[in-house]
Amino acid sequence: GSYTDIELAFKYDVESEPDENQLQIEIDKLQKVFITLINVTKNESSIPDECNGELITTFIGDKDSARFYKKAFAKYNINGVDKFTFVFSFGGLCFGIFNLFHRRLYKESLIWFLISILPVGLSGGILYIASAFAGAFVNPYLVYKKFKRTLVQCNSHGMTYEEKLETLKSVGGTNGFTTFLIGIVGLIVGIGIILLFIRSCFG
Repeated sequence: GSYTDIELAFKYDVESEPDENQLQIEIDKLQKVFITLINVTKNESSIPDECNGELITTFIGDKDSARFYKKAFAKYNINGVDKFTFVFSFGGLCFGIFNLFHRRLYKESLIWFLISILPVGLSGGILYIASAFAGAFVNPYLVYKKFKRTLVQCNSHGMTYEEKLETLKSVGGTNGFTTFLIGIVGLIVGIGIILLFIRSCFG
């Protein structure tokens, strides 16, 4: 229903006669370009929200991390149906609860924390190790479920695409405190490596 009229003006040397055949060839090329653009727009609009790369990137808040989550989300959503599958997360394995808190999944991180402190003794140690490995596979799925819940709420309120992006940005991303803490730890580690390098070189 919606369309836009586009008027094209061709300039040529007034002292020479324009080549009508060449002009028609150029017009045909432009027509193919516009047809391609229209087809691309239609294809992008037909992508489900759960697999829309721009929505995922906005929710994750970091393009590098978004690459991982795009692949993970595509495995969790098959033809519009949610399905848990094993996707390994190094951050989930090493940082577990902290990784969930960093991704602003506060309720999930609290539940995970309570589960991890309940057992004691040898069985507690074994369960803690099992919990760490579970985090490697469960954490990405929990991030996806929060993303999906947010989309459901956006759709239930009839939000526009731009409003969806704004909402995903506000509820997604990472915790500011943990981001700052990670930066400090990274700086300390970096300085430590430099000092070790200097010490190994100069004694």
